[in-house]
Amino acid sequence: MARILHRESSIDPGTQSKFEDALSILNELLEGHDWMAGRDFSIADISLAVTVSTAEVILGDLSKYPRVEAWLERAKVKIPTYEEDSSLSLNTMRKFYEKVSNK
Repeated sequence: MARILHRESSIDPGTQSKFEDALSILNELLEGHDWMAGRDFSIADISLAVTVSTAEVILGDLSKYPRVEAWLERAKVKIPTYEEDSSLSLNTMRKFYEKVSNK
């Protein structure tokens, strides 16, 4: 991810793999839980929603991680300004990622 932020012209091949590994772990941790750090929605969910949204830009599809995908949808609903706050930055990141990854 650092290469994207420093405007390099290529994507680190390990970036996708690192996101996939992290999402697999999160998917396991969510088994039997609605939220990341307990029974209730918390700042942990807000923080991780930003990171997982970034992973969604890189990977495009979270269906391999059904618990993460369902959790992210719940978190988006719980964060009152999620769409408003994240749409510009995620769209900008998506366009830049597509440009440097030749997608």
